[in-house]
Amino acid sequence: MNNRDKKYLTSSQIIGLLIGFAVGPGLLRSPNSLIKFAEQDAWISSIIGLTYPLYIIIIANYIIRKYPDDNILSLSRKCFGKTLGNILNSIYGLQWIIFIITISTDLIKISRIYFVAFLTPVKVVIVLLAISIYAAYRGLESLATLAQINLYLLVSIMIFSIAALKYGKLLNIQPIFGSGIKNIIHSSFLTCYYYLGFENLLLIHPFAKDTTNVKKSSFTALLISGLMWVWTIFVTIYYLGIDIIPKSFWSFILVFESINIPIVNNFRYIFMFVWTFAVFIVISGHSFTASLIMNDITNINRTFILMFLYFLCTLSSLWLMSLDSYKNALDAISMFFTLYNIVFISIISIIIYIKNKTFSKRKATIN
Repeated sequence: MNNRDKKYLTSSQIIGLLIGFAVGPGLLRSPNSLIKFAEQDAWISSIIGLTYPLYIIIIANYIIRKYPDDNILSLSRKCFGKTLGNILNSIYGLQWIIFIITISTDLIKISRIYFVAFLTPVKVVIVLLAISIYAAYRGLESLATLAQINLYLLVSIMIFSIAALKYGKLLNIQPIFGSGIKNIIHSSFLTCYYYLGFENLLLIHPFAKDTTNVKKSSFTALLISGLMWVWTIFVTIYYLGIDIIPKSFWSFILVFESINIPIVNNFRYIFMFVWTFAVFIVISGHSFTASLIMNDITNINRTFILMFLYFLCTLSSLWLMSLDSYKNALDAISMFFTLYNIVFISIISIIIYIKNKTFSKRKATIN
């Protein structure tokens, strides 16, 4: 894939896009998931879980250094052949379609509880996906601009959450390592779903104005998003404690009940606006990724693909609303795709390494 005439992403836009791919609705309920095993040490599990996106970024940057103008789709066909490569690319793209559906379902539930209870699920998902799909249709450059705005909003809202430290208790995070190393490690595997998204660096890097800055941008994005995730879990435990957290499915929202600003009646609504915008970015990013992959494999126009995704995800998310057990299925699916991404990207990097090493030996022999 040659994109020399399409290089327009700045370093800050790449940072915004990567954070937009990774930071979404899981932010609100991550404390609930992790404390089941790690209890007050859940924030430590979230730090350990960062090894997954760190590994992906390290491998991705190695691949980018060797093939700066090829994305993961074209490299897959080069490494595995056209047929097998497209099959593997299809599996890679499938995960983003699944996550569009599950994320939309989460947003329907929380929006009807907190700020649009008067709307039916059908109306919520129709508007939600219409806006998100349209943003994906506008293209990567427009999406990157929105992602930058999203980054500034997320950072701002995280800064405001520091106010919760005034009302929390140190005892809520003690004893450190009290839950046991085994439980902390086990809980860290549950972060897989929350940290998915950095894999798309291998899709967007050919659009970068300067590929030499991609490495710095990707690590910066990981640092910022990692701080967001760890801070979210830490401050929620510190403020609420592990006994209160399970009483709210989206416990991080309660942290913003502690913020009192004279000119704002309820800061929670400001937070919900920011969070909703972040979810729009995630869904738009996944929609763009899925349409890009499907277009690459089938050569079908992206407009038709996005229309198909709109109807598919609308119907599927409404169907998931009636299923109480889909969270357990989502955990299993997330774990599968995490392992798949690791193996898929790792094998490509190994093949590239072998090919480059073989080429170097041949060149040295000729000389």
